[in-house]
Order: sequence, then structure tokens, then C-alpha cells
Amino acid sequence: MKTTTKQMIELALASDETIEPTIREVIAGVLEGNLPEPPTQHDGTLLLTMTDAARVLGVSRVTLWRMVRTGAVKPVEIMPGIRRIRREDLHVLSANYA
Repeated sequence: MKTTTKQMIELALASDETIEPTIREVIAGVLEGNLPEPPTQHDGTLLLTMTDAARVLGVSRVTLWRMVRTGAVKPVEIMPGIRRIRREDLHVLSANYA
């Protein structure tokens, strides 16, 4: 990478307060040559039914629907009226509340 390119990225990181701290750390690490760990593979499907997503979270379907209504969980509509929850979103949600 050219020195000027690296300096421009570092300047953007320093001046843009909207960049999340974790993203900022990853970008700074990459600039230093430290690549992040590749995402781990997990067993199971990527998109879960509402019942399966509720089971993963350990809550009832009603509670999961409340979480959808408040915006804590965002379902993916794969067809009209058919919604699924991303497994990764559940992991992020549980990590944020752990």
C-alpha cells in the first residue's frame, strides 16, 4: 500500500467519529499488518424460523415477536409473509447483552 493511501485512511479514522470503535480497531490493525481472524464456521442453518430462533435465544415466540416489534431483532422476509432470523444476528444480540 502506498504511504499516502495509508495516511489518508488514518486521517479518515481520526476525523470520522461515526466509525464504531471495533471497526476502527480492525482497520487500524489491518493497516499495521494484523489481519482479523476469519469467521468461524458453525453448525446449522444461516436463517432460522421464528420457533428455532426463539429456542436459540431461550425465549418464547411471543417474546421474540416483541423483540422484532421493538427493532431488537430484524427478520428477513424471504417470501411475502415468510420471515426468518439470521443466526449471526442472534449471536450479536446475545453478545451485546452478555
